[in-house]
Amino acid sequence: TNPDAAVLSQGLNLFLDLLPFYEQYSHSFHLSIAEIASLSSNREFRSLLEKLESKTQLKSINLGAYLELPILRAQKYPVLFSEIVKYTPKSHQDFLNLNQINESLICLTNQI
Repeated sequence: TNPDAAVLSQGLNLFLDLLPFYEQYSHSFHLSIAEIASLSSNREFRSLLEKLESKTQLKSINLGAYLELPILRAQKYPVLFSEIVKYTPKSHQDFLNLNQINESLICLTNQI
């Protein structure tokens, strides 16, 4: 038994524990976008938003697109884990855990 494999398995379990945050974030995302749209009629808010969006740290993306990044990232996880599962031997001690994480990720992205 490879001790590094056990560490990988433990790290992936920690990752799995964080998945509910993505679900909560995705449900709040639509409310945030609606609130930004509502506030955009306010001249002071619009001015502040334009100032923030012109900052180089945001790489010229608007706030809505910036807030959507975690959702887009979460939608890529099943593809990544599918590939990891595909190339993990079924006899490997992490195979079942990887497969479980992959199934959880698929469920998550279906809910987002």
